Amino acid sequence: MQKDKIQQLYVFRQKGPEEKSLLFLISLIGHVDYPISIVEELPKKLTKQSGSLLLGNNTRINSLSDLPRQSLYVLAHAVEQNQVFPQGVKFFDYLPYMGVSGQI
Repeated sequence: MQKDKIQQLYVFRQKGPEEKSLLFLISLIGHVDYPISIVEELPKKLTKQSGSLLLGNNTRINSLSDLPRQSLYVLAHAVEQNQVFPQGVKFFDYLPYMGVSGQI
């Protein structure tokens, strides 16, 4: 998201396993200097400087309709073998936000 120059982030969390993403979300909020909004519905259109982060599993992400086709991010744990993501999805690299740099 740094590369995409995101300045506003909308976070959509899957109902049920919210606790799985809670610590990540708290940490992310503490490490970015732009607004993060937790939303019940994703915006249909985004500005060039805004993005959407989908927190959930692959099945839930693929069940969402009318997703924006740009600046749409998921975490790596949403990847499942032989499954695809909606068009335009990018992986959210959270390591720079957590103070980690270089190779692991």
